[in-house]
Amino acid sequence: MNADTMEQLNQIYLTVLKTGKAKYQKADLDDSIEMAQTLENYATYLSSMNEKIENILDLSDKYACECLDRATAIRQFIEANEKHKDKPFHLLIDNIDGQSWADITEREDETVETIKKVDEVIKECAVVKKKEFNQKTTMFKSLTDVYGVKTGFEFKLPIIARLQDLPTAFFWYNGDAANQAGVYTCLSRGFYIRVPLPNVIDTTQGYNRTGSIRCKYNTHDNCVQMRQELANRYNSQLRKCTFAHEGDKYVKIGTSFRCPSVPSFGAHGTLKSDINNVPSTDIQTMLMYSLSDMLLATMWFQKQKLCDNGENITFGNIEMC
Repeated sequence: MNADTMEQLNQIYLTVLKTGKAKYQKADLDDSIEMAQTLENYATYLSSMNEKIENILDLSDKYACECLDRATAIRQFIEANEKHKDKPFHLLIDNIDGQSWADITEREDETVETIKKVDEVIKECAVVKKKEFNQKTTMFKSLTDVYGVKTGFEFKLPIIARLQDLPTAFFWYNGDAANQAGVYTCLSRGFYIRVPLPNVIDTTQGYNRTGSIRCKYNTHDNCVQMRQELANRYNSQLRKCTFAHEGDKYVKIGTSFRCPSVPSFGAHGTLKSDINNVPSTDIQTMLMYSLSDMLLATMWFQKQKLCDNGENITFGNIEMC
C-alpha cells in the first residue's frame, strides 16, 4: 500500500463524514418526518460502515502481527544459517529446541487461517462497487379499513413499489443501557419489541396450561394469602395455583389449531428435530394467527399514539408475567 492509496482511503472517510455533516446541518432548517427518517437511515448506514471497518482493522492488526512474526522468523533463519553454515546438524537442533511438533503445526495452521481470512476480505472488497448512499423518502398510505374491516381511525402504513424492497422483519440489537440485547422488530415507527422464544407445551397430550395465564391475584404472596383465606373459610386444603405470577416466565400453549402436525412446535427440548417435520401448510396456519395479531397490535399502537401524545413504546420482556 503506497501513499496514494492511503490518501484515497482518507478521502473516502472524509466524504462520508462531510455528507453526514451536511445532512445534520440541513436538519436545523427542516423539522419534517422525512428529515428525521433521512438522519436515522444515515446513522444506520454509518453504524454498518463502522462495524465493517472495525472487522477489517481487527484482521489488519492480526495480519500485521503475523507479518512481524514472519519477518522475525526470516531474520532468525538467516542469522542461524550464518552462525552454523559449516555445522548443519547444529542448525536443526537450534530450530526445534523447546518446540514440539504440535507447537510447530499449530503455529503454521494459525498462519494459514489468517492468510485465508485476508484473502476473503480482499475478494469481497474487490467486487464491491463504489456508489453514493441514496436516501429514499418513505411514502405512507392512510387506511380507514383493512380488507374491508373498519379500523375506526386512519391507520398509516409505509408503501413499497416492489416486494424485494421489503426489509427483513427481525433484527439483532446489541442492546443499550435500557434495553437488553436480543432479536427485535419494529411494528410501527416508535413501537419496538424484543422478540421472545417461550417454551411450548402440547395441550393435546393433557389439559395442562400451567404458567400460560396470568393469575388474577398478580403476585405469589397475594395468591397464597387469598387461597389460604378461602381454605380457612371453607375448611378445606390449600389448593395449588397453576397460573403465572409476577416475575414468572410465561409458557406458550401449543394446539392443533395452531400447528396440526406438531402441536408442540417451539418446545425447547424438541425444536431441533421438530423443525424438520413441520409442513408448509402448518407454517401458513401459524402465520395466520401470529401475523394477524401483529397487525392488530400495530393498529392498537397507532391508535394509542393518537390518544397519548405520541409516546414511543418498547416492550423488552413480553414473555415475563
